[in-house]
Amino acid sequence: MWDYMNKKTNLEVYGEGFEVNPPIIDVSQITDSVPIALYVGDKDDLATIYDNDWLYSELGDDIVISYEILENFGHSTFNFGRNQTYFNKIAEQIATYNPLPEEIKVQVESIELSFDE
Repeated sequence: MWDYMNKKTNLEVYGEGFEVNPPIIDVSQITDSVPIALYVGDKDDLATIYDNDWLYSELGDDIVISYEILENFGHSTFNFGRNQTYFNKIAEQIATYNPLPEEIKVQVESIELSFDE
């Protein structure tokens, strides 16, 4: 959970006992019913490689279908950066793990998109 770095705010948001540290999300409750792909920027100061390594080790290979560290990516690069090449891999993963119904698939396949550099 987010640490507001303020005891009063943490208390208001999370309740008694979490003034100093917010509650930790119990990732052991995450199941393989939804495959997870982790894309990590090596310049990301908010979701660091260290944090994502920990998450990956907690979830394991049954849940995490892909774990990639992207060079020169910061936290906002995923939304605002010029390099969007990782979208191609995401599109492939979505098609594999959540295929579209046939009638929609035909419409989508007719659209030409390229996220190459």
